[in-house]
Amino acid sequence: MPAKYDNKKKHNIIYLMHGSTESGRDFYQDGNFKKILDKLNRVDKLKNTIVVFPTYYPNKSFVNSDYYRDRPLNKNLLRKN
Repeated sequence: MPAKYDNKKKHNIIYLMHGSTESGRDFYQDGNFKKILDKLNRVDKLKNTIVVFPTYYPNKSFVNSDYYRDRPLNKNLLRKN
């Protein structure tokens, strides 16, 4: 939970989904999202907001940079939904 989380308050939630070959952490660190979110936070635009970076990888060992090796996991994910 965020440092100042208060379960008695309503919070905005932003979900940012990463692309193929990335984990949620990679997406946040390597993209411009960290810089953008930090700036929005500094100017108080993210007040009472929780940002979520979900992932469909079961664990980090599944993350790879080869789209074709990643395809079976993505295909299996689509079948389950």
